[in-house]
Amino acid sequence: MRTKFLSNLFLLLLLNLVVKPLWLLGVDREVQNTLGSEVYGTYFALLNFSILFSSLLDLGVSAYNNRNIAQHHFLLSKYFPKLIHIKLALACLYFVLMCGAGYLLGYNGLMFKMLLLLAFNQIILSLILFFRSNLGALLLFKKDSIISVCDKVLLIGLCGGLLLYKDGQFLSLESFVGAQTLAYLITAVLAFVFLKGKIKFKKLKLKPLPYLAILKESYPYAILVLLMAIYSRTDAIMLERLLPDGAQQSGIYAQGYRILEAFSMIAYLFSTLLLPLFAKMLKDKSPISDLLKVALKLLGVFSLSVAVLCSVFSSDLVDILYKYNQQEASVVLGLLIFSLIPISITYIFGTLLTAGAKLRFLNQMAITGVLLNLILNFILIPHFKAEGAVYSTILTQGFTALIQVWACYKYFKFKLGKLLWAKIIAFPFFAAIIAYFVKSQIVGINAFFIASILVLLLGILLGLLNPKSAISLIKTRNK
Repeated sequence: MRTKFLSNLFLLLLLNLVVKPLWLLGVDREVQNTLGSEVYGTYFALLNFSILFSSLLDLGVSAYNNRNIAQHHFLLSKYFPKLIHIKLALACLYFVLMCGAGYLLGYNGLMFKMLLLLAFNQIILSLILFFRSNLGALLLFKKDSIISVCDKVLLIGLCGGLLLYKDGQFLSLESFVGAQTLAYLITAVLAFVFLKGKIKFKKLKLKPLPYLAILKESYPYAILVLLMAIYSRTDAIMLERLLPDGAQQSGIYAQGYRILEAFSMIAYLFSTLLLPLFAKMLKDKSPISDLLKVALKLLGVFSLSVAVLCSVFSSDLVDILYKYNQQEASVVLGLLIFSLIPISITYIFGTLLTAGAKLRFLNQMAITGVLLNLILNFILIPHFKAEGAVYSTILTQGFTALIQVWACYKYFKFKLGKLLWAKIIAFPFFAAIIAYFVKSQIVGINAFFIASILVLLLGILLGLLNPKSAISLIKTRNK
């Protein structure tokens, strides 16, 4: 199982390391530079608002389906048509809710139209994630990897064309969001084509009891996703609503958040592979320590390296990426990037808890996270603006990550060893020394890349990264 994880992780990372950073740090960044921080800040707040209640589109169906199909492949044909019907009904409910919520919050004119279009995009994205949950559960990781980047490849082409054609004359908020809609629709069709051959479609009898049984099983996942979305996504919304210059502050926050999102996407890929593998291993009562160690080493080195390097070189990165609000954005990035560490921890240990069906605990933890995040935002945002939202995020993500690590030790009784934890704790201190030393000796962005190579070598020297064993495992994946 560890071999399958590493071999498919290699493909997934290869595709996503190229495509998603190119989208976020290339095309999407240039869209913000072209539209301006205030216009993009409005879009960013609306996007986060549409995501906030997007768990209603799924009600935990995808997470429940991934875990269930991973353990019982033969149930795919039975569940798939029923779950599609459920998701269509939920899409109608979500769209009506977004219309009402947008009206109550005072969105009107173009902002209201953009909110509805972004809500429609969330419906399509939810469908794509459902298709991917089936591909992942069937361990069809190569096809899942293709779908994971398909929408971004299309967006790079579509939005890149809007930026380049006549110097961006036709780029607007409407055309930007419309391009997303087209890209998501094409990706959803391709995902269904990949999955169609694995499903035996039968005439479906519309009886309410089976649907209610599925929702009863899956709703705890929905509550968890909703709660986590609230404490992860309210920052930009509250910035835009609470402050007189809220749109601009939301845009500044988005400048730092974009870089965090680019790297957190890589961390998220681990969880998409780990969930079905953990679920199957727990069902078979196989030891999880080896897989957990591999994930912790890889994701630990990745998140700690990125956090240290992006913080030390924040001003250099922001100066290259953005035209506006560079000083404010560099401060936001230098602090916000450290939330990648608890986010990565959550993608490992939270995924294990999800695979182990510890939903009640996760929901209790998430409720605490929501309350903590809202209280901190109401206190900090009026005083520190975008920086206040950053402090709130770091504290909330850090608290919830530590709780999840503690819970995994309590429920699963695995042993990772004190030496491993000692190396992981020591790693960022040595990495910071390297980064600051290189920055003092070399001027410009070249220092960032040199420091990155040295920090990678540090991970190898500490034994956290072992390329030889990883390559050996990949070569023997079919044996």
